[in-house]
Amino acid sequence: MIVSVRQGKEIVVRVINEIGVLADVSSAVSDRGINIEAVNGYAVDNVGTIRLLVADPRAAIEVLKKAGYSDSKAIRQVESQPSR
Repeated sequence: MIVSVRQGKEIVVRVINEIGVLADVSSAVSDRGINIEAVNGYAVDNVGTIRLLVADPRAAIEVLKKAGYSDSKAIRQVESQPSR
């Protein structure tokens, strides 16, 4: 059952595909009190992509930059759009 739907802010993080990287990214964000509302991840060869839907994307991006995910191509914010 769908209780409610709302647009949110999605952050896309590109990482090296290695054991524990999803845990590291999610811990960095959640340890600062930023709620992760949804997560999706996949890997192609050695590159992993983690998509996080968070209520405060700016704060999450700052946290991730401080955690070492600072390459301008490694973190980007995208506007979530409802399906049509």
